[in-house]
Amino acid sequence: MKNSLVTLVRPALLALGCVLAAVSLSAADKPLPPLPLQATFETSAPGDHGGPFCVKLTNTSERTLKVAALVRYSVVTHPSAKSKTVPAQKIAPGKMLTIDDLAVEDKVTLTAEGFEPLVLKVPPGKE
Repeated sequence: MKNSLVTLVRPALLALGCVLAAVSLSAADKPLPPLPLQATFETSAPGDHGGPFCVKLTNTSERTLKVAALVRYSVVTHPSAKSKTVPAQKIAPGKMLTIDDLAVEDKVTLTAEGFEPLVLKVPPGKE
C-alpha cells in the first residue's frame, strides 16, 4: 500500500514542479516597460556636494509614479560619500521631480515598481 501511494504521488509532484517552473519562467521572460520619465539637465545652484547641475524628471504617463533614485558621484574624495539615495517620491502625471547637486558624469539610477530601471548620466559639456 505504501509503495503504491508513493508510486502515485511522486509523478504528480514532479508534474506540479514542472508546471510551477514553467509559470515562473514565463513570468520572468516578460520584459518590464521603460520608466515613463522625460529627463532634462540644467544648471543650478551648487549643493552640499558642490554639483552645479540638476536633472528635471517629468512623468509622461497617465498615472502617478513612486520613483526612488540613487546618485553615484563621478568624483569623490576620501571623507565624502560615493553616492546618495533619494527616497521614493510620488510624481503625478505631467508633474516634475528635480534632483540637484549633480556634476558632469554623475550617474542617476531611477527605479519604480513595475518598470525597467532608468540610468541617466550628466552629459559632458555642461560646464
